[in-house]
Amino acid sequence: MPGRGLFKRLLTVDEAIDRVHGAVGERLRERMLRDTSSVPVWDLAGRIVAESVRALRSLPWYPRSIVDGCAVRSSDVAGAFEDRPVELRVLGRVRIGTRPAVRVGIGECALVDTGSWVPLGADAVVPIEYIRLEDGRALVERGRPPGANIALPASDVSEGDVVAWRGAPATPEVAAALASLGIRSVKASRRLRVAVVSTGEELVEPGEEPGEAGIFDSNRYFLLNTFRLAGFEVADGGIVGDSVDDVAAAIQRHIDNGADLIVTSGGTSAGVDDVVPRAVERLGRLIFHGLRIKPGKPTLAGVVGDAIVVGLPGNPRSTANVVDKFLYPLLSRLGVPLGPVKPEMRLRATLLSSVEGERGRDTIIPVALAGELAVPLARESYMIASYAAADGYIVVPASSMEPLRMGETVEVRAWRPPSRSVLVATDTRLWKPPEGVRAIYAPMPWEEAEKLAGSGIASIAAAPAGAATGRWARIGVRRVVLVSRSSRCQEAAVFSPYVTMYPDLIPGEARVIPVRRAAGAASLYSDGYVDCTVIPEDYASNLPGNMTPLAQEAIVATQK
Repeated sequence: MPGRGLFKRLLTVDEAIDRVHGAVGERLRERMLRDTSSVPVWDLAGRIVAESVRALRSLPWYPRSIVDGCAVRSSDVAGAFEDRPVELRVLGRVRIGTRPAVRVGIGECALVDTGSWVPLGADAVVPIEYIRLEDGRALVERGRPPGANIALPASDVSEGDVVAWRGAPATPEVAAALASLGIRSVKASRRLRVAVVSTGEELVEPGEEPGEAGIFDSNRYFLLNTFRLAGFEVADGGIVGDSVDDVAAAIQRHIDNGADLIVTSGGTSAGVDDVVPRAVERLGRLIFHGLRIKPGKPTLAGVVGDAIVVGLPGNPRSTANVVDKFLYPLLSRLGVPLGPVKPEMRLRATLLSSVEGERGRDTIIPVALAGELAVPLARESYMIASYAAADGYIVVPASSMEPLRMGETVEVRAWRPPSRSVLVATDTRLWKPPEGVRAIYAPMPWEEAEKLAGSGIASIAAAPAGAATGRWARIGVRRVVLVSRSSRCQEAAVFSPYVTMYPDLIPGEARVIPVRRAAGAASLYSDGYVDCTVIPEDYASNLPGNMTPLAQEAIVATQK
């Protein structure tokens, strides 16, 4: 009867998304994951990772320069400045892709390019703009601390880290992360199956004769191409008539053919011929009808069996607006990959660690979201494996005179809402989270981990090697921290949380390189770049030298 389906209350986009998510939950994602196969990394777009994949090696696996310049001993150039340059003898150039044949001694340096292997003996790289080359000598005009401008081993990802989690969208970043580790294929889901149906007796196909009052169907072609671009499997449902029977039959036919999502165009307003809401109610349940958005008010969504039906208005601008402002954010909330589409949401979060920008340029810092925390990732341009875990990014403006500091509230431009995540205060390879929980690596002293866990601002987890963590509950365990020393200790690679936790472990005269990954510190020691290291016992196997127990580190694992 006329007037049936009049909008009872218009929902905001966020309210509508919440309502659909409450009704559907993880249904679409789980449907996709029931149909999986081994997929080459070049064909992952639009799919979901169906098995957790761990790194078989660290990345980088050797120390690399991140600038063009000179690899030096930081102690040689400690006092260097423009008016008092330090003169060093140039041993030669280390080409990209070759292992250095030289070792940097006192008063020496080696020329390196961005990506070159840093030779033994060097613990920093001075950028070329601070160097004058004259007759086999380098006049260094700026000092650099230990570790400066070096991509340290395991600084991007550590061997054993999970680089792709089951249930994660197989984004281009995930594909690049897997490829960077030499992984050619992974188990992944099929793509989302979408059927597109236009309603209206007045519609005609392009190329046909429109008659006196016909309208060429443009919305369907917009939707077909838009959804293909988003990486979906798309079925063309054609044009159906303006009757409840016709629309209901079309929806049911596509559900029987395996569609996850049926998108209709037209027939959603409040008139007598707007039959889509009645067809949805006949087959299943109408979740909402009416969006507080212009254009696009008559939008609706419902559930039929395991599939979702979204009814879009027939106005072309409405269709485009609702797809962009509602449908894509909804699918992102439901865990569906969107190919190159990255709808941005503005969220507020607390910054876990300080980040610096660069004067004169906006600096983009990828972040992962864990509870109310934004965890900076992939701070250097060479990092790709860790970038895959980003949920969005923050911007340090070009005009900013100060870094963004730990504990500040920042705006995150998020590609997807926070997933079930837990911060891991040791390497992720040491802890196996429950199904559906993503671990985000954020090394920190255990006192900080306990403080965060107690505050409820984020979930914290960590465990020693071999610990069984089938249940995610609060535990308190300790593991031994070891130091290994050769005959002397002039340079030390120290797992970064231990620099402040155990300041007296290393002789005061030693140069300390803080390393974010324990595997990276162990690698620098085993390869002879440093004389001593302070690492957890989990990384001590096969290291040369004598390992001395020094302390016990408290580890916590909690669940909100």
